Amino acid sequence: MKRKLWKEIMVAVLLVSSILSFSPIAYGETTSIQQSIDAVKMEMKKAALIYVEPALKGDLVSSSSLDAVLNSVKKNYQETRKIILASSLSEKEKQAKLKELEALYHEKIEKGLIPYIDAYNYATKYLDPLLKEIKEAEAKNDFLAVEKAYHKLSVQLKSRTSILYRFTGKAPRDLLLEKYKKPADNKRDEMMVPVTIIMKLTNAQQVYLAGKKEEAVKLIEDIPSLVAKLSSTNAFHQALIKELERLQGIFFPTHVTPVVPTPPITGGSGGSGGSSETPAESALRLAKANAIAEITNYKVEADYSTTNWIIILNLKTTGKNLINSAKTTIEVTQALDDAKAAITLIEIKSSVSTISGITVNSVPAMVDVSDSKIYNVELPIGTVLANLTAANVIATPTNVKASIGTATTTDGGATWKVAVTSEDGKSTTTYTINVTVTPQ
Repeated sequence: MKRKLWKEIMVAVLLVSSILSFSPIAYGETTSIQQSIDAVKMEMKKAALIYVEPALKGDLVSSSSLDAVLNSVKKNYQETRKIILASSLSEKEKQAKLKELEALYHEKIEKGLIPYIDAYNYATKYLDPLLKEIKEAEAKNDFLAVEKAYHKLSVQLKSRTSILYRFTGKAPRDLLLEKYKKPADNKRDEMMVPVTIIMKLTNAQQVYLAGKKEEAVKLIEDIPSLVAKLSSTNAFHQALIKELERLQGIFFPTHVTPVVPTPPITGGSGGSGGSSETPAESALRLAKANAIAEITNYKVEADYSTTNWIIILNLKTTGKNLINSAKTTIEVTQALDDAKAAITLIEIKSSVSTISGITVNSVPAMVDVSDSKIYNVELPIGTVLANLTAANVIATPTNVKASIGTATTTDGGATWKVAVTSEDGKSTTTYTINVTVTPQ
């Protein structure tokens, strides 16, 4: 483990030092405009190869190893654009060089490095954890947890894995697919039969508790053909077979009094002396009471805008009506699940208090490589910092519903601070903007 960690650290160091060695030493003053352009073009080309070359040797570069590389490329790209715009070249020459630079940035960075980072993050933060979640649930013979994780993995594989194909570079793409997507596909296929059995067993128990014993028996009778596809050497499969045998003993009793399947519906019998309520009626009543309580307490008002909370209250009312009109515990569960699913789609207040960019006097500021809450900007020759006002400092929030405070300065315009508060009011981030003027 230590050797692997040390290897990753060394790879990161070598990658960063390699790419930064191609960065221009100075921009504008000690190099010509063309030298600056050539230097940043070389840096972009090198950045596009930095995750490809290791893949040819069977190694994937982690996204964290590429952060400094990407920040350097972005910074130098913007610096070079500023140099071109401030140069004495004709407008036609400026536009030609900008177009050439932008085309290369789009090809190497926007279609290469950035989507590779996104793909790597998706594979390691979504697919891999879901595989681990399924395996841990299998080890505990937690059937419901296995089913839940399986469905989450299926959703990811059906709707989001296209992100793994969006970056250029066949070698790293093939390696990423082999290491993360292929195991996920295989696990989904492997779990398809066991999860189908789990769903049928769960459904059978619910139907039995609803008093429909014949229907429950039919559901159980349908399972052995699926069991034949399970492995005799797989511990989880064998645990599933034992659960089937347990339920078969309940649904096909050898004695007069049947055993109620576990886990039972939560709650007591609710009966009183002389009550003629049947077990099925009791189960249905308790299921409705539990469902009503759950939907009532589902989500909190503080997390939503007034408009969205009104929508949620209406959804809750509709859900309660459907629960109360349900004829079986299965219908109760379905009504509850449908109501919660509809409520989940309602947008909550955002907790994001970040920004997507800052401009000072219409000039874009660049994020500091060492601190994402610090921005630096260099204004054109002749700008008087003391003449700047808060209106000249414009921060664009990542979430449009975040609140932007008024920019303030205490040193005559050289340093500005602006606070961004998230929509839910729970997060505030203060950004510092360092402003300089290009020397004459």
